[in-house]
Amino acid sequence: MAEPKFNDGVAETIWEEIRTNGMYGRSKNDFYDFVLYTLNKHDPDHFLDENDNATNERLLKISATRIKAAKKNISVKFMDDGEYDQIFCDFIKKISDGGVPSLNDSSDGLSYTMVIEDIALRSIIEGKLKRLTGTTLDYHLNTELVTIGHEAFIRMLGAETEYADPDVKKMLESMVGGMKAGELKKDAVDLIKGITESYEPKNLTTAILKEVAKFVHKRIARALSTK
Repeated sequence: MAEPKFNDGVAETIWEEIRTNGMYGRSKNDFYDFVLYTLNKHDPDHFLDENDNATNERLLKISATRIKAAKKNISVKFMDDGEYDQIFCDFIKKISDGGVPSLNDSSDGLSYTMVIEDIALRSIIEGKLKRLTGTTLDYHLNTELVTIGHEAFIRMLGAETEYADPDVKKMLESMVGGMKAGELKKDAVDLIKGITESYEPKNLTTAILKEVAKFVHKRIARALSTK
């Protein structure tokens, strides 16, 4: 397990906070969380953000529950607006690097399921979903495993492109395109499956051609209507 490395600004930053902002008037947990926040900020690899909670448990000798609480407390009390916004940007970058999450099909419709350990990130995503789409995350028995509806996810990401930085905007646009392509591919597969299950073999070719033509026409009409 790699130990974090800190630059010379750590001690000075902690001292300034103690000296100027009355850290001794805060709770013990607030002080500890500020120290964690500062160490993480001055570590080139940002151990608190990049390590999973299980790794940080062993590194810091505290429980995953306490680590999650610390991250949430840090996001509320110590981060400036730029750092807070960066949490969501980092989430987008990670998804972009790893590809769009797989598209699930259930009785509730199309959705994406993913693991989000960071309570602060979950709170940010929930806030955006509620504000932009009127929905929220769907939690499983494990609160770190969440599901986001396909349409709501696309609407949320599309809304973010309006004021995102150029590099993030490009990633968002690519992700939305990938998600729509995934939906289109899945629709096409389901369509062909439905046709093959519904028609006699001798009529299958004609039926497929007719259905594909209707499918393409419908998609083109939808694309033109949204421009």
